[in-house]
Amino acid sequence: RRRTESSSRDAPPLATPYMIAARLGGRLLATAHAPSRPLQAYGANRQSMASARSSDTLSPTSALVAAFAEPANGVLAASNSVLAACKKHPLLAAVFCATLKDSSCDVATQRTMNPEGAPWDWRRTAIFATFGATFVGAWQYWLFSVVVPRVIPMSAGFAAAPLRQKLTDTVGLRSIALFVAVENLFNQPFGHFPTLYAIKYRLTHGGASLGDSVGAGVADARRNFVEDNINSCAVWVPATIINGLFVPVWARVPFMNLCGCGWTSFMSYTKGAPDADADPIAAPPLPFAQRQPAFS
Repeated sequence: RRRTESSSRDAPPLATPYMIAARLGGRLLATAHAPSRPLQAYGANRQSMASARSSDTLSPTSALVAAFAEPANGVLAASNSVLAACKKHPLLAAVFCATLKDSSCDVATQRTMNPEGAPWDWRRTAIFATFGATFVGAWQYWLFSVVVPRVIPMSAGFAAAPLRQKLTDTVGLRSIALFVAVENLFNQPFGHFPTLYAIKYRLTHGGASLGDSVGAGVADARRNFVEDNINSCAVWVPATIINGLFVPVWARVPFMNLCGCGWTSFMSYTKGAPDADADPIAAPPLPFAQRQPAFS
């Protein structure tokens, strides 16, 4: 009985180490199977680095698209800014486009149509640049973007309507007919040709006054009236119809400038050469870097 009592009393101290060892072993096994937080963070970083490397290695088609995407976006942003500037300053945009268009068309016509070795006539380019700035740019902007929308009813609203609605709108179609008549029965015969001939006479005759230039321009326009207006109607009747049907009011002058590239080249080829009584062609002034010093 004493041995059994002593063994029962000594049992708890013998069982306690085994229990503590079991608990420690369970905790060690749990920590062995569950990775620590630094290990988890390290694995996440490795996975993100691997995904970044896989995204950097593009296919040839994707690399080609990515190479052209950034320049295309730059061109698109620049074109949007140019259109916004044209809407904000329509008169300046019209004058600038017309001057650049007419002078460039004359230079291209001289370089391609003149005989080989013929000198460049800078007065001829100055004629079309002056005509583009004054008549094509400033005058036609005032006529077609200010006066015509006020005189002809529903001109601006008709331009913004859908095509099916335009074809059933008799008032709008009548306004387009008046628009065509203003361009081809008034603007071209009584404005375009006399102004061009007057500017040409003034820049090719150094001693001519303003009155002499206007008289010579009117006389040349009267002499070439039939031929000039037949050629003009062949170009500007369809262009004016398209301009009135489809183009918004603010873009009418730039659209006419775009259509006028071929017309300006034709006028430069047929009417740009100086007259027989014009002053001799003087060489343009040399650039400052090429000028000879006044004294040595």
